[in-house]
Amino acid sequence: MTYSDYGILVGIGVNCCFLLYLMSTPRLTVERLQISELRVLLIGIDQSLAFSAVERLRDWTLKQVERYDGIDLVVIDGFNVHFIDMTTAKTFVEMAQDLQMHQTRLMLWRFEADIAYAMLRMRKELFLPMLRADAQLPAAISRWKHLHYLPSDDSHP
Repeated sequence: MTYSDYGILVGIGVNCCFLLYLMSTPRLTVERLQISELRVLLIGIDQSLAFSAVERLRDWTLKQVERYDGIDLVVIDGFNVHFIDMTTAKTFVEMAQDLQMHQTRLMLWRFEADIAYAMLRMRKELFLPMLRADAQLPAAISRWKHLHYLPSDDSHP
């Protein structure tokens, strides 16, 4: 092998590392909203979720819930997510459980049908109430609230 061959191999290795870094660090956005009398955190994602990216999403989302106290519902907008693996689905389960400790619920909005079916196959009883495909967020939250929202015990006198 010549020095240029080694240089090509090193370049390929560096590019692979760069691609792995980009895949594991999706750009996340947060928007705090009041919809249907619920305090909502809308989480935007700019790419598909692999195992390393979803851990970042989970940790970041939990920090946002702590930052904005009193959030009733976290909505993850899956419009830009075109692929997930089973680790991602399992992490959504863990995220829903973590959010329940904060008296916050999780809604997965606008995920592609194939992705939604994969989550339903994994744990239908958990994902069915979380998934919404409505075109507009207010309609999705209103229907979710009507079908699934349970007020906390401290709201009753």
